[in-house]
Amino acid sequence: MEKEEKLKATIASNLTYYRKQAGLTQIKLAEILSYSDKAVSKWERGEGVPDIFILTQLADLYQITVNDLIGEQKVIKKTSFLKNRILITLLSIALAWLVFIITFAVLTIVERNTNNDWSSWTWIFFICPIPVSFTIALIFDKIWDNIRWHRFFIVSGLVWSTALLIVCLLLVFSVDYHWTIWFIAAALQVLTILWYGLRRKKVQ
Repeated sequence: MEKEEKLKATIASNLTYYRKQAGLTQIKLAEILSYSDKAVSKWERGEGVPDIFILTQLADLYQITVNDLIGEQKVIKKTSFLKNRILITLLSIALAWLVFIITFAVLTIVERNTNNDWSSWTWIFFICPIPVSFTIALIFDKIWDNIRWHRFFIVSGLVWSTALLIVCLLLVFSVDYHWTIWFIAAALQVLTILWYGLRRKKVQ
């Protein structure tokens, strides 16, 4: 009986540890496993143990073995799974910015050699990477099925940065009524709040 309780406590500790390492909440993990967050909470309190099928799913999700979940010794990686996600995302965003900066530099050189005046619009190349960065972050967040409130802020940033880019382009081409873009962005922001708010209530 004592060994059974000790095993439950060990598994509970490991489940909590690896979930936090992956940057997941109990609610998000429950969604992935198609279980209730109450069940996940019960496992992590040591009041129950997930079956072997769930343990296998968790091991695949965290990129570890089932033994890591039930053993007393945790395998602590030098670079956690969450840090790898953040690093890959940041490197991808940095690459996008580099492409736009190189393009700007090339256009500047061409402008000087051809005596063309493009300075009135080339600054757009410092606005374009902003919505592109949010788009990249959203793609990786979707692939890795990250925490919902992360995605809410990413989508919000994408909405407003895209609105900024469109307004800047309209100003460059002297298009009137560019201010209406902000109203559209505000409407999309309200829809975003409602979408993620309603989904959260549904999960709870």
